[in-house]
Amino acid sequence: CRFHPEAGYNRRVQPCLRFHLPGEIDVESNRPYHGNTLISFKTDGEVSSSPIAIDGTIYIGSSDQKPYSLDAETGEEQWVFNANTEVYYFDKITSNIYTNGYSSVYRVFAVDIASGSEQWFYGTSSDIISVAADGGSVYIQTFQGGVQAVDTTTAESEWSLNVRGEQINLIGDTLYVGGYDDNLYAVDANDGTEK
Repeated sequence: CRFHPEAGYNRRVQPCLRFHLPGEIDVESNRPYHGNTLISFKTDGEVSSSPIAIDGTIYIGSSDQKPYSLDAETGEEQWVFNANTEVYYFDKITSNIYTNGYSSVYRVFAVDIASGSEQWFYGTSSDIISVAADGGSVYIQTFQGGVQAVDTTTAESEWSLNVRGEQINLIGDTLYVGGYDDNLYAVDANDGTEK
């Protein structure tokens, strides 16, 4: 992965995380990318997760079955967690980072953000498409099983919603679910009822 703080963003506010492949077109300038690589880190698989940058640390997932914590200044590995399955999605709240299990290991892992140690996991019945979290719950969109809300303390199911979709997004106490049935659902994140 590569870290690039330019391309039209105010560097005083927040550096922008960029990933560029050889020959890729920069979306702001519509020209081939020729910027400087500030950090580089190689995994043993494809890095297809969207990275999270928090407090000087970058978190990435890889198809090598591991999420990584990297120093944003140096690119050095701080910890790695072996999920035994491809890692494609992340969400983070307070002390845990939530990462998915994919390809026959259908689990969401809560991983301590400081140490990389597993806190708990929650198993699902099919591939995990998306994960979102707030202070008390983690929301899981699965390919076949719809949306499930899981308590972040007990790892117990709180509620489920039978809507198959591609992506979920949590804004305040509303969870938005884009359904394969061409509908957008807005549900109460506390109990799963439609708004």
